[in-house]
Amino acid sequence: MKIKFIAAALAGALMLAASFWSYPANALTFQFSFTNSAINDPAQSLVQGIISGLQDNTASQPALSVQVTSNPAGFGLGEYIGIPTGNSFTVSAGIITHAGLLVFGIDNSSPQVTCCTLDLAFYLGGQSDAGLGNHLNSVQQAPANVVFTPVAQTPLPAALPLFATGLGALGLLGWKRKRKQAA
Repeated sequence: MKIKFIAAALAGALMLAASFWSYPANALTFQFSFTNSAINDPAQSLVQGIISGLQDNTASQPALSVQVTSNPAGFGLGEYIGIPTGNSFTVSAGIITHAGLLVFGIDNSSPQVTCCTLDLAFYLGGQSDAGLGNHLNSVQQAPANVVFTPVAQTPLPAALPLFATGLGALGLLGWKRKRKQAA
């Protein structure tokens, strides 16, 4: 009887822990965009991508992932965090206030982008320079209007912890009922 109680209590504790463990981490994700300079792309295409793995209210932190997701010129799509020359971001109150990223394709290995070079620089006050070059070891950085937009996190459904707690309570009630019947 005592073993069943311990097993039920352990199962309830594990369900409760699992419900708390499943909450999303506080890592932030941002979309970025800039118009590539004519030096890098004669069509001056709009380059778009995603930066993820940043923490709020933290200075000079590396991004865990930087991906170029769209470039009408057709080059440079993919993941850039391999061996970056520079990878430093500051996030304050959910906003990127400083960015410095320089990744040469020659320094990366597959599956990261190896054909192209990405350069992002953004400073509080709005000054920004950026470039995506179709060269594995060079890029021409030019003034650009780099825009960072936070991506909303998908919250954990409120019903999940309630469901886990309810299951634990039903298990406890069932255990008490069996205990009373046995006595």
